[in-house]
Amino acid sequence: MKSMKMEMKRWLMKMTDARLEDWVRVGAVIYGKIFEDSKGRFTDGQDIVTSRIVSIDNDTVQTVNTLYKLGTPYRG
Repeated sequence: MKSMKMEMKRWLMKMTDARLEDWVRVGAVIYGKIFEDSKGRFTDGQDIVTSRIVSIDNDTVQTVNTLYKLGTPYRG
């Protein structure tokens, strides 16, 4: 329960774990370049595919594992 409360608090405060640039949503995931990964999993600019999207609020996306700030979408 404590973990759920922490996740809700982060969501409400918009404290994102990372930023996505050049992103595109494909079904229930987002492809993009990650920056400022606070969990230290990826280097800046690395291409990633997110886990399943749980919710979207304007420029913030909550996936199963991470809260992302959306930057500029891919312009093909």
